[in-house]
Amino acid sequence: MTEFVPADQVDPVAFDNAYFLEPASRSNRAYVLMREALESTDRLAICTFTLRNRTRLCAMRVYKDILMLQTLLWPDEIRPAILDGLDKEAKVRPQEVKMAASLIETMAADFEPEKYEDDYQMQLKELIEAKVAGGEAFTVEEREEASDDDGDDEVADLLAALRASVKDRGGEADDESDDDDEDSGSTKKPAKNPPDAPGGPLRS
Repeated sequence: MTEFVPADQVDPVAFDNAYFLEPASRSNRAYVLMREALESTDRLAICTFTLRNRTRLCAMRVYKDILMLQTLLWPDEIRPAILDGLDKEAKVRPQEVKMAASLIETMAADFEPEKYEDDYQMQLKELIEAKVAGGEAFTVEEREEASDDDGDDEVADLLAALRASVKDRGGEADDESDDDDEDSGSTKKPAKNPPDAPGGPLRS
């Protein structure tokens, strides 16, 4: 253990794998003391350890009532946030920001992960159960419908969605837009360097 740092100084993008820690002896006094101290100071314990002959950087933090060891990516394992689409940043008007904030407020909620379902796992389970029973999980019609869907559904323009949302709430949307407004589509780039990139992580 090297130092204790404010929890908000470690960006979650650096988090890698998580491991639950349990008391190493019959008495859990030291365990509880460390947990309470970290929680009361809102700090993380930064340390290193060896895993598969490789030194890993990690942070010990409190997860609910348990101490968790969270391995961290080294700085050179995180891809620099350089995106071509932001070379020239578009200008947005205050009215547009206000509409966007209004839409966010209408969809605001507390995060409850149990409300979401892993569709892939559910379909996989259905397929396995159907195969065990000697049948098919999906009908021919369902397969044809799935094959026709190329996954490239049109994405509604952001400002159009904002205007519609404002109208639904009884407000008036500004129909004008900047001449240089472009589609609001975005592309995703991995945050981690690929394994074969210079300085990239070596995965075993």
